[in-house]
Amino acid sequence: MKKTFRDSGEKTAYEWLQQIGFQCRDIQHLKDGRDPPDFFVTRNDDKIAVEVRRLPELEKSDGWHKIRHAIDRAMEKLVQEASEQGHHWVARLEYDERQPPDVMYGGLWKEKVKKYLLSTEESLWQIALRQQRYSNYDVDEYDGIPLQIVPICKVQGRGVVLELTRSRKGHFSGFAAEDDGCQPSSELGGRVIAAVDEKSNKVRNKASTGCYDEWWLVLVDQVLVAPKEVLYEKEIATIAASVSEGIDRDLW
Repeated sequence: MKKTFRDSGEKTAYEWLQQIGFQCRDIQHLKDGRDPPDFFVTRNDDKIAVEVRRLPELEKSDGWHKIRHAIDRAMEKLVQEASEQGHHWVARLEYDERQPPDVMYGGLWKEKVKKYLLSTEESLWQIALRQQRYSNYDVDEYDGIPLQIVPICKVQGRGVVLELTRSRKGHFSGFAAEDDGCQPSSELGGRVIAAVDEKSNKVRNKASTGCYDEWWLVLVDQVLVAPKEVLYEKEIATIAASVSEGIDRDLW
């Protein structure tokens, strides 16, 4: 018989339980939705309660977060390749939220970044001074050399600025909105902690809490819109550390 779920989060959790080894007969979906848990599974003689919580999408969803990691990885590769050829830069990307993200689709922006990375510092300053006329920023606002990577005809606001600073060893320092220093890992970590706190309060106030040997919380990620594999190892470690310290470990 076909399973019916209240939302896509429960369907995803059900599929995940199967992927980690539970048979259909071991998974009981509690459909009333009034009291926790959402699922009840058995493992040997243990009774495990499974709650499901969907992580909400970013409140300020401008489309850029969906391509952030692809851009990060491309930039890491470009900076490394330039460094191997003797051009060592600390590179940073900054985008204006008014700029549509489709300017980063395809490979044209990568070609422009590659050209900049392989140029001399003197020539880059000349380019930067010319570009500031149409890019709505002043080069003096930046510590490094600000370079527009969006074609003139498509620039909205400040467009997308590549900031380059000479260094002994090249590396990519990040990609963020103008005046926005938060990274996806910190954003996701905070949202996980908030979601766990909400569920902890709900579960602890119910009489059924002590009826199970274990409580599991399945978080369905709709923040990064991507599987865990697109996160860097350091980002996964950051999220794990912040969440481990900030949630109710006695319950979950």
